[in-house]
Formats: sequence, structure tokens, C-alpha cells
Amino acid sequence: MRRFLYKLKHDTKGAVTIFFVLIVAAVFFFHAVLIDYARILAAEQQSEYAVQSAARSALAGYDNDLREYGLFGIDGAAYESEFEDIVKTNLEPTSNDEAFTFIDPKLESASVEFSRPLADPDILEHQILEEMKYKAPVEVVKKLIEKFTFVTKAMKETSAFIDTAEKIQEDFEEREEHLDKVESIFEKLKSDVATFKKNLTHTQFSTYPNVNYFTDVIHHYNTYSGSADRIADLQTEIDNSNTNKSTLETKLKNKKKELIELEDDLEKLEDGKKLDPPKTKKELEEEIEELEKEIEDMEKSIKSSGETVTDNKEKIKEEEKDSKTFKEQAENKASEMHTLATRIISNLEDISSRIQKAKDLNEDIQNTIDEANADASNDYGNAEDIAEGPPDGASSVDNLEEAIRENSAKLEEYPYDSAFFNSIKEPIDKAITRMKDVPGLFEAIETDIDLSSKSALQQIKKDALAALNPSIEDIDSGSGTLEDDRKEFKETDEAVTDQQEQQAEDSNNQAEDMLNDLASIADDQQIYEELKQFVNQYNAYAQGSEGEIQEIEIGDNAGDSAGNAMDIVDSIFSGIGSILKNARDRVYVNEYILLHFESAVPTGIQNKADYLFENREVEYILYGQHASGANYSLALGQLFAIRFALRFIAAFAEPVVRAAGHPLAVFIAALSYSLKESIVDTEQVAKGESTPILSNRLTSEDALPMFYHDYLRLFLFMNPSGDARLRRIMAVIEKNTGVSLIDRQTYVEGTAETSANLIFVPQIANTLNLVGALDGQSEDGRFVFKSDAHFSY
Repeated sequence: MRRFLYKLKHDTKGAVTIFFVLIVAAVFFFHAVLIDYARILAAEQQSEYAVQSAARSALAGYDNDLREYGLFGIDGAAYESEFEDIVKTNLEPTSNDEAFTFIDPKLESASVEFSRPLADPDILEHQILEEMKYKAPVEVVKKLIEKFTFVTKAMKETSAFIDTAEKIQEDFEEREEHLDKVESIFEKLKSDVATFKKNLTHTQFSTYPNVNYFTDVIHHYNTYSGSADRIADLQTEIDNSNTNKSTLETKLKNKKKELIELEDDLEKLEDGKKLDPPKTKKELEEEIEELEKEIEDMEKSIKSSGETVTDNKEKIKEEEKDSKTFKEQAENKASEMHTLATRIISNLEDISSRIQKAKDLNEDIQNTIDEANADASNDYGNAEDIAEGPPDGASSVDNLEEAIRENSAKLEEYPYDSAFFNSIKEPIDKAITRMKDVPGLFEAIETDIDLSSKSALQQIKKDALAALNPSIEDIDSGSGTLEDDRKEFKETDEAVTDQQEQQAEDSNNQAEDMLNDLASIADDQQIYEELKQFVNQYNAYAQGSEGEIQEIEIGDNAGDSAGNAMDIVDSIFSGIGSILKNARDRVYVNEYILLHFESAVPTGIQNKADYLFENREVEYILYGQHASGANYSLALGQLFAIRFALRFIAAFAEPVVRAAGHPLAVFIAALSYSLKESIVDTEQVAKGESTPILSNRLTSEDALPMFYHDYLRLFLFMNPSGDARLRRIMAVIEKNTGVSLIDRQTYVEGTAETSANLIFVPQIANTLNLVGALDGQSEDGRFVFKSDAHFSY
């Protein structure tokens, strides 16, 4: 063994032979792998060609009914069973024993899957774009839109002007009414304040007990308050006089009795009788004379006491009367002052409230103007970028644009700076704060003046003046600002404005009568019920969204209708820039609709045939209303809106509009003109006739004719065009062809499992599969692999 190993290591005989044997074996092995590898690659290539041919063959069976609409779709179920036979025919060689067969591919299995139906909005839109790429009259669309671009700036000014005038009119009128009322209140307030102050400062006093001013109450109050003492003194004097009178009357009675006795004695003496005690006649006569004088004096004293009592009673009555008169008049004056102070505060509060309301309305006016200008800039910005001058046959609208801008500028002068209102309200609010307690100063004394005193009344006067005097300055400040800084707006003939406003309302009612209930003319509702089912079917297959259709609304008044119409026109111009710049696909889809679906030339706004679906397929696809006649009615409404906006621009070439006066009157005059002319234009276009883009005064009708289908192209752009519109296209196609787009596929994926026999070692093929050189596996001496093909329309 050791000898063998040694010889193997050191003996070189036969080494070359062994070396070549090893080399040949390796080369043979390499060629064997290369041959099987080449055969498998060839088989894979042939299998791929076979699958591709079968897939193409399947797509060749598109539906001819759909092809009329420029669409390709296949009923996959009808071709699934044929796919394997087509692959097999293209893959396996014909039997020829004499022919050398390098590869012998065998189809193990084949399958096909159809997908991406035309009911998918993305698929449908793709095919439409491919169909229209060479057919869509893009230049025609551009020329149509360019007809409008020369009025872009004028339309922008119109939009801002109508938006502003229509919305601020009520706010402006209400604001001015508040300011007018404030001026009137200031006049009354100043009169009340002057009266109030005069009551507190008047220096020429009345005669007691009369009260003409509040100062009389203060001045006479001590006199009034001393009335009770004076009455008491008089009553004491009366009582003393009555007592004295009573005493004198008693004495008088005795004196008269004594006089009678003396006269009897004198008579006895004259008869010769003697008296006891004895007296002479002279003595008796002297006593009688003296007694008579005493009686006379006593009678005079009694009479004087009676007269004194009577006089004092009269004085008491007069005092009581004067006291009552003063009390009533003083309390009335206090009540008057309370009422006057309350009214002053009420007027101040009314002024403050109305100024605040006017300020709020003013802010609304300013916001409306700002929003209208911002909206106009947003809506018309892109269109302005591509706006060109007037085409041949059209006059420049620069002067109209300028006239509209001038009126818009005047509207922009309508708002005040907020400082205007603040400079009125702030001093008035200060006056309210100062004056709020003044009525209470008079509240107690207006029911009982006796509860007060002269010093208290003087304090009331002082406190009232302390509040009143600075308040007068505040009132003068507020009223001065209103008088000096209030804006004056150009007057206009009210009768003419009222007449134009009535004409505008009459035209508005006429437009409402013209456009309302048009849908009821048609009677093909059954067709729309069928279409609705189709649309619901496509909605269920692929949900999508669509914006809101802009429907013209004839408002309760002409101003509302104008605003609604301009909203529609704004949407047109907001998209004009993008239409010309980057809306090629949308142009293609819109022109596809006009090319493949019916929209007959209108013959009359009351013609029933014009509203039937068979003549209004485009309008149905555009608006999607499932009510008989509704879609054409919407088109006429939007037509009216466009004509209104264009006529509104043209209105500024009319003398009656230019001479209207202030901007709101101009708005009414232009509104009256444009509504009237728009009705005529709408009826004319609905007869299939053309209208000039602005008016015969500004545009040659021959140079810029606008027909119904020109406007329809605009409607296709201005209204929402999402998946919902595509599903309505599907619905109309299915109605017309009976072909469901859900069942028509546009994408095919074919798969075949093929095998090729292996000449050499199968494990070598598996090894190549592991390292990624081949994709498959060996089974029973054959290498099995898959091939697939993907194609779409």
C-alpha cells in the first residue's frame, strides 16, 4: 500500500491522459448545461409569443356597438374558453417526423383574466382622450372662449359692482335711515337739554306761588314752607279778636242796660220826681252822654274785631290756596324735570344704539365690498392673464369698463372709517353714564315736595348741572361730528329711479314666468327612469363625486336675480384661464360629448320637441337631472345668466344708465335694461338664432355670432365634470346600444404553464433555477415554467 501511494505520487506516466479526461468531462458537462439552457430559453420565448398572440386575439373581439362611440371593450366571458386553444395552436409544433425538432414545448395549462371594465370612470376617460386626441377641435374651442376674453376686465368690474350694489343696497339704506334718525334725535335732544338747563339756571323768578322754572321752586320754597307758621299766627289773631269781641259785647250789654236806667232817671227827674241818690239833670245828662260815647266806642271795637277776624280768615284761605298752588306746580315741575331727564337719557341711548347699528351695517358694507373685489380677482385672475383685445367686428369696451369701475369706486366711498362712528358714540356713551342718575334726583320730590328743603333743592340743582354741563359738550361733540363729517351722496330723480326699479321688477317677474315650469312641456319621463336605473347601477359599481350644478334662481326681487346670475358667470370666467392653459383633457371630453351625443338646434322656447331626451342627450349628460325636460330648462337658465351679465356691461353704453346719478341708481337702471334685453336674447337663442356677444351698438352680429351650441360648450366647462358625468355617458351609451359597460373589459392578462423536455441531467436545470438563471422547476424529466402577457386597449 505504501508502495502504491508512493508510485501515485512520484510516477508521472499517464498524467496527461488523466488531465485531458478531466478537461473533456468538464467541457462536455458545460455544453450539456448550455444546450438545455438554450432549449429552455427558446421554449420560454415561444411560449411568451404564444400567450401574447392569444391575448391580442382576445382583444380583437371588441364590441362593434361601442366602437361607434369610439370605445373598445370586450365581453371576456365569450373568449375565456378559446384562449387555451389559441395558445396551444401558437405553441406546439405540427407533427412532422422528418423535421428536426430542437425544442418540444408542451402546454400544461392556460388561463385568461379580463379586467378594468369600461364602467371604471378612469378607463372610460382614458379611451375618450385617446379617441379625441386627433378629433377634438381645440382651436374652435379656443376661438370661442377668446370671444369672451376681451370683456374679461369689464366682466370683472361688473361682477364686483353687481355683487356689491346688490348686497349693500339694503344695508346702505338702513344705515342712512339710522343716521337720518340720529340727526332728528339730536335736534330733539338739544331742545330738551336746553329746556332742562334753563329750568336749572333761569334767574328771573316768578311771583309766588307761581312756578315757571325749577329755579322758582328753589327760590319760593322758604315762602312755601313758612306758610304754616303764617296761618297759625293769623289763627291766633282770630282767636284773640273773637275773645276780645265777646268781652266787649258783654260789657256793651251792661252799658246799654245802665244807659236805660239813666234815661229812666232823667225822665223821672223831668216829671218832678226825686232820685235816690239825688242827681241833677245836668249830671244825668253828662253821665248819659259819657255812657253813650263808651257804648259807641265799644261798638266800634266790636266791629273792628269782627272785621279783623274776617280779614284773617280770608288771609288764611289765600295762604292755603297759594300753598296748594305752589305745591302742585312745584311737584309738576319736578315731574317734568324727571320726565325730561328720562327722555334725554332715552334719546342718548337711542342715538348710541342707532350709531352702533349704523357702524355694524357700515362694517357689513365694507366687508361686502372687500369680498366682492377679492372674489372678482380670484374668479377673473387667470382670465385676465390671457385676455386679448376685441376681435374684428367688436368695439373696445374700455370705456364701459371705466364707467363700471367709476361706479364701483363710488360704492367703495360709501363706507365710513370706524372712527366716524366712534367719535359720535363715545361722547354720547359718556353723557349716558353721567346722566343716568339725574332722573332719580327729581323722583322723590315729584310726589311730595314737602319731603325736601331749600338746601336739598339747591343740591339737586348742583348735582344736575354737574352732570348736564359736560354732557352738553359731549352731545355737541357727537352732533358736530355727524353734521360736519357725514358724507353726502349724489341725489337722483326719485321718480325716475322708482320707475326703473318697477321696470326691473316687472322684467324679473317676466323672466320667472319664462323660465319656470319649462320642464313640464316634455312628457318622456319613462326614458329618464330607465337612465336613472343605469346611473344607479354604475354608481354602485364605482362611487364618485360631482359638484353642485349651478341653477339660475329668479329671486324675489331683481337684485337677487342679478346676484344669482353673476354667480354663474363668475364660474365661467374663473375657469377660462385654465381652459386655455391646461385643460386639454377637459376639452377632449367635452368635444367627445358634443360629437357622439345629440343636442339638436333649438326651434322655440315653447316647442315640446326641444325638451325631449332624443334631442337633449348632451344636456342630460351635462346636468344629470332625471326629470323630463329639466336638463334643457337648466341650460336655458344658465343661458339667461350669461346674457344678463353681457347685457349689464352693454348697459353702460346707454344714456339712461349713465345719467342715473349715484351708483345704486345706476345699478337699478342697468338692472332694468339688462333684464329686459336678456329675456329677448334668451328667446332668440332658443329659436336657434344668434345673438351679438354684447349688443348691436357695440358688436357686429356677423362678426361675433353666438349660437346655442356656443353657449353649450361654455356650460360643459362651467359645470362640474367629475366621474358622475362619465357615468351618465355610460348610461346613455347603454340605453342606446343595450351594452353594459360593466361587462365590457379593456384589460387582458393571459397566463400559460409550459414544459420542455430535458436531454441531460434534470438536477442541473434545478440548480440554474436556484441561482436565478432560469425561472421554473423540473418535473419527470421536463422543465416547467410560466409565461404571461398583459394588454389593454
